Amino acid sequence: MANLSVGIGEIKASRQPDDIITALGLGSCVAIVLSDNAIGAVVMAHCMLPLQTDGGTKDPKKPGRYVDAALPQLISDLGDLGSRCEGLVSALVGGAAMFEFTGPTTLDIGARNVEVARAVLREYGIPLVASDVGGGQGRTVTVEVADATVHVRTMGAEQELVCLRRRRAAKVA
Repeated sequence: MANLSVGIGEIKASRQPDDIITALGLGSCVAIVLSDNAIGAVVMAHCMLPLQTDGGTKDPKKPGRYVDAALPQLISDLGDLGSRCEGLVSALVGGAAMFEFTGPTTLDIGARNVEVARAVLREYGIPLVASDVGGGQGRTVTVEVADATVHVRTMGAEQELVCLRRRRAAKVA
């Protein structure tokens, strides 16, 4: 069994049933989780910022740094594990507003991360079957590869968000 830790900007993928994939300390960052139930593969990105096109530079060591650039890499990594990338399902966690501020809502990085993640998932036709986003506190997300169960932990509480293996991809309009 391996515990695969996903740091900021990183992506981890596995189809080893004993593996657990974890992203610690999601504040305004979002974790995007994809599951290919046909082959038992799970992949997760820990994204810090919404758009690479906002002047960000691509870092090959951190392919998950930007939400919009992470999804194509997640799909590629699933392909490397043998996925045909049909019937994928997803979960989204994080995107908290960690600090109170006044000013344009475009400065709320957490909300922008969630907004862009949802838009990119729609663009790729990948159903979002569960999410735990927003609010004002950080989260840790853990995925058990064996059954693609997503757990979310906040201060003093842990909950099962969804078991992605039990969810079937619906046709996206």
